[in-house]
Amino acid sequence: MDAAINGVELTGNSACVPFDAELNNDFDSWVGDRSLRMRISQISKYISEIKKNAISKIYTNYYANHPEEVEYDVIRESQAIVFSYWDSSVRRIFFYVSDLNQLCKMLMNQEEGSIIDYIGKCDDTFLETLKQSGFYKFSRFLRLSNRNLTHIFDPISNPYGEYMSRFLESKEIEKACQGDLEELYNLLLRTFDNRTSHFQSKEELAEIIKQGHVLIHKKKERIVSFIIFYFQGKKFYTAHILNGAENHIALCMYAQAAQMAIESGCTYAYSWVEENNKVSLRSNQLKQSFPDGMTDTIFVKGELAL
Repeated sequence: MDAAINGVELTGNSACVPFDAELNNDFDSWVGDRSLRMRISQISKYISEIKKNAISKIYTNYYANHPEEVEYDVIRESQAIVFSYWDSSVRRIFFYVSDLNQLCKMLMNQEEGSIIDYIGKCDDTFLETLKQSGFYKFSRFLRLSNRNLTHIFDPISNPYGEYMSRFLESKEIEKACQGDLEELYNLLLRTFDNRTSHFQSKEELAEIIKQGHVLIHKKKERIVSFIIFYFQGKKFYTAHILNGAENHIALCMYAQAAQMAIESGCTYAYSWVEENNKVSLRSNQLKQSFPDGMTDTIFVKGELAL
């Protein structure tokens, strides 16, 4: 999947209330439709209170990797908190709740076209809550993973290992440079769907290029293929890959990125692929990357399931 970090433009009419002033009041006094602007460290304190006082099963699409510098529009009920921001012209919504009735009420007021990403199994009760609040399934992604990345080029461990190793020395692939930034950024925005992709900001992309984690292929001096990737400890994450050239170019880019990851100590590789993208699912078998059971379902406000 296209996934990763986010560039943010936050809009709206929410009042900005000092967080410390709110905490000095009784926790349950701040409920209902009043809207605030908060950073994630502030929101986390309310999440902790909901977790401590939960009346039922917790439902959430929030994970602790949100940048602190982003301000979110926030609404609260006694057993639910919903927070959102603008990302590449779409509003992304996060929640932490133990009362689905409260969540339903809060989501009903969200604007058309808003996006919810939900990682993991969606039970029937949760799906019905989203449907009642006007959110419908738009797409679903499968996480593909390889827990033995170091074996990707080994013909004994990987039946395609020898074949994959042929792409390591390709001269058709090069590292992107800062002079490629504008073209690469525009190609990223033009190619991928902002409802399912988390785009890097131009500043973030410049930093990734500086790290050497963007490989490209050019034709007639124009970028037609690229791969953007991260090293996260021992994890090698493919954030975006586009191939507008011959089939082998995609494998060349991935093989060379994987070799860099192995040399940096990565042992695990993963990416997200749309469940109906049969071409990508097949090509990932060469990389020994297979669906591991984790899914990411995208819900859109006001758009019926495809």
